[in-house]
Amino acid sequence: STYNSGSPGAKIASRIRPDTREFFVVTEGEMRFTLEGQAEPISARKGSVVNIPKKTMYSAEVMGTAPALWVDANQANFKTLVPVTDPRPSQASGHTVMKIGLNVTPAPYAGNNQPHFNLFDAQKDPQFAGRNVVQDDHMWAQAIWGYEKNLPPYNANDKGHFHVGTAEWWVIMQGQIRHNIETVGDFTSNEGDVVYTPPSTWHATRFAGPGPSCRLAISPYQFTS
Repeated sequence: STYNSGSPGAKIASRIRPDTREFFVVTEGEMRFTLEGQAEPISARKGSVVNIPKKTMYSAEVMGTAPALWVDANQANFKTLVPVTDPRPSQASGHTVMKIGLNVTPAPYAGNNQPHFNLFDAQKDPQFAGRNVVQDDHMWAQAIWGYEKNLPPYNANDKGHFHVGTAEWWVIMQGQIRHNIETVGDFTSNEGDVVYTPPSTWHATRFAGPGPSCRLAISPYQFTS
């Protein structure tokens, strides 16, 4: 995962991840995503998650008059394919450039996966209480939303839980979140922060502050037989 910034007019050139899903979390500014298979470009802004299945060609551009900030999340060992260009892409150290032929169609959206989710649009529904926004057999992201006032009193001895073999991390999309991480201790994160917990590490996470709070909880995983 990378945290990125771009000035108005900055572009992400057309590309495709042939084997893996990718998603973007926009934390500031405005971006326009063009996804193969979608009739209209996606206008993404603060609070947006753009979900791109494997085998889907996409490009993006920073719109408006202000810079944009976004988190780009990929699965481990992802590959990138780009359309044929002239001149040939430069050979970067540690990478191999080769020309291939490819005949694929975009993977479908299934379950809770949708091309675009925006937190602040979702909150207009009085029934909204958070939701899964990315889910497949290797990647999961859930918008966990609520108020500290609706939680039990804070318990400093609550160790929470841990995930065997997988990390969990969060993009703070709204308000504040309080964390108690085994190797770090008690601290509060703010809107726009990214917080990471290593595999097999106890962590307790909860809403904080007077207003609504939302964390996008992200974890890689795989099904086992």
